[in-house]
Amino acid sequence: MEQYYWQTEEPKSADTKRNILCFYQKAKVLQVRLIDLKHPEERKTVRTVSIDLAELREHPEAIALLHQALSSIESTDERI
Repeated sequence: MEQYYWQTEEPKSADTKRNILCFYQKAKVLQVRLIDLKHPEERKTVRTVSIDLAELREHPEAIALLHQALSSIESTDERI
């Protein structure tokens, strides 16, 4: 029986008030988990989105969009 990357690899994680980001380096997957804001102390995930980073290699426009979104965090300009 095949095991999934989240069963075999321990991710590097970053926890914010509203999200948990998990980077599975070997699998080349970034997960963004949305926390249940009605009960934030429980840190319960209500939705998870996984980004296949290896797939992005074939789509430079997607990489550019991610770069733009990330660089907007440090920018004083609110627009992306």
